[in-house]
Amino acid sequence: KAMAAGSGTVQIDATVTPMQTKQTKRHTVVDLSDRLLYAYENDQVVQTFHVVIGRGNNSDGSCGGDFCTPEGDYKIFQRVENQTMTGNVVRSDGTVEKWSVPNVGWANYFTHDGCAIHRISGSQQLTDADLATSTRWTHGCVGLGWDVAEWYYNWADYNETVHIQQ
Repeated sequence: KAMAAGSGTVQIDATVTPMQTKQTKRHTVVDLSDRLLYAYENDQVVQTFHVVIGRGNNSDGSCGGDFCTPEGDYKIFQRVENQTMTGNVVRSDGTVEKWSVPNVGWANYFTHDGCAIHRISGSQQLTDADLATSTRWTHGCVGLGWDVAEWYYNWADYNETVHIQQ
């Protein structure tokens, strides 16, 4: 009667069950010495990808020159599906290196000075398997194969922790 009249009181005798939500915890670990990225979900590795890293990183992952991928703990704060990446850096020997690379896809920025996890740039569409033996490098970013970068971009999210280690 109350609903039909548009006013009044309705009493329902019931027990309310609280909504149960499942919280998924995700984080990323990049191992510079192994050149691998591990995607973790609830402390379990759900994907492992080969990566290319900064030109200045030594074979053990340590920094030995310009353009190293930085070690430490970060959070993804910006995400861009496709862009032209440009840079201008003064190297340790005083020379200036500039670049402008179009069609860099699926970028997840984790440092405010431009480091991101993104699809490896270039006209050659290198896959995850190609990166296992690749001699390519970045200006400090973490590069993923063309066949896996979109998966990582869709899986990762803002404020996700990125841990980079030797």
